[in-house]
Amino acid sequence: MIKSKLGLGVLLVTLSTTTFAGTEVFGYGETVREAQVMVLETAERSAKSKGTCVGSITSCTKEHGLFKCGAMVANHPGSCNKDGSDLAKIKKSLGL
Repeated sequence: MIKSKLGLGVLLVTLSTTTFAGTEVFGYGETVREAQVMVLETAERSAKSKGTCVGSITSCTKEHGLFKCGAMVANHPGSCNKDGSDLAKIKKSLGL
């Protein structure tokens, strides 16, 4: 009985983590700003095709002479704010 409850608990945690996870997309540019704009455009297209939203922009790094920025796109519509404020805040922070 204890083993079956423990197994069910592990399964539920695994499923809930997968359910709320996002997909990271990337954008590249010669400047941080270019990479941020590129990743935001890529993330918006990805979110639109999934019917979800852009959750956040992750950190930017420099790789092979280019800047690389990442953004998280929600995998499920239920992970998004209904008013779209996450994307609005991201755009505002980038001055877009």
